[in-house]
Amino acid sequence: MNALILLFSSFFNLTWISQVIMEFENKIAIQNVEAWIGTEECAGASSGRCIEKIPNAVILIKNGLIESVSESSHVGWQEKNPEGYVVKDGHGLIATVGFFDIGTSIGLPSISGSDIMDLESVHSHGHSHNHTASSVAGIQEERGFGKNNIDDFKPDASHVKLARRGGVALALIRGSGLNGIVCLSDSKKIPGYAEKCSDVQSISLPWNGGSKGKELWKKWKEDADFYMNNSEKFSIGELHTLSLPFEELEVLSKAFNGDIPVFVSVSDAKSILDVIKIAKEWGMKLILQGVHEGWVVAKEIAESQYSVLIDSEANLLGGFDSMGATLKNGQIMAEHGVNVIFSAFSSHNLQRIRFKAGIAWANGLSEGDALAAITENPATALGLNDYSGKIEKGMRADIALWTDHPFEYKGRLNSLMVGGNWVDLKSRQDYLFEKYRELPVYK
Repeated sequence: MNALILLFSSFFNLTWISQVIMEFENKIAIQNVEAWIGTEECAGASSGRCIEKIPNAVILIKNGLIESVSESSHVGWQEKNPEGYVVKDGHGLIATVGFFDIGTSIGLPSISGSDIMDLESVHSHGHSHNHTASSVAGIQEERGFGKNNIDDFKPDASHVKLARRGGVALALIRGSGLNGIVCLSDSKKIPGYAEKCSDVQSISLPWNGGSKGKELWKKWKEDADFYMNNSEKFSIGELHTLSLPFEELEVLSKAFNGDIPVFVSVSDAKSILDVIKIAKEWGMKLILQGVHEGWVVAKEIAESQYSVLIDSEANLLGGFDSMGATLKNGQIMAEHGVNVIFSAFSSHNLQRIRFKAGIAWANGLSEGDALAAITENPATALGLNDYSGKIEKGMRADIALWTDHPFEYKGRLNSLMVGGNWVDLKSRQDYLFEKYRELPVYK
């Protein structure tokens, strides 16, 4: 009898637990949208990639992940809501993946009045991205390679909410230390706060070009390898002092031996080839930033299988290392098979990343390649292609709903989902507008 009672109590406890789990499951259905689920090779004579679209799509989301995406057979398929999904009707809207920018220092505090990577000062119209590299070296004493940039991230920074308004769901926090990824979501712990959402790390290293750049990297690599092979002797003080602190050499060892992706800023064709040669020799994972003359050596970049992070608007002479800058840069590299990525290169204008893709599209890049440059390609460069970048089963539910084509100014963001939850799109500017929109008549 006691055993029977115990059996029944166990059954009811399990039933209660399963009911509690069911109650807390976050299940959302987005219906009647045109879903841009990813990109594919264009059929026929067209070159580049095209956007794979599903009309009248139903996207099911469960606990932050995409459960399925399919074309519905009739409008209002979930009116009765038999499976407990919260239904969002997206009639007339376009659904895309939330955008991913890997070129900003969004949410980081300033050092001496300037951004920690000084990325904002080098993004525009041909100015050399090598300044980015030199700025890293310039602040190295304040921010070492061993620091985690995400530790300094301000989740309530005003430009976080501004970025959301441009459909940005993920951002890489760039600085002189280890870069980390944040989701521009509403944190469950602190409403309105974005939060870390991946353990994937990367780093930005300076490249001064020519023999000087090579010698610096070789010195760092020698010290890093020597320390990693003799760390126990260093711990008891038996060996000489090295060029950098031990924790920084540990990070550099990962960078030079291909354990983490490395961002390096190069602009002219020769510098691009120089850094590719040494990186291939050591087995590094590079993401080439700037690459104004990438189109000149597009074949070599494609063969190296390294990704490039560029500004689609960079077309003016900013120095002797960017004399070949052109608006066709992204198109030519993409046609050669290079993994091209766009960035707004600005924390405060991160919402403009969609227009960066649009400008490249207007200058010859295929529509699919332009979309991939702010969705699939950054995820691929960081090894997250099975985590983000497409609307498909098992991926993160980062979904933006648009009133029109997102590359066009007439396209407006209707809603943004980050990690399976809808986020607030109101920014500080909106609240100020509401506060002061009706002022008394000035006398």
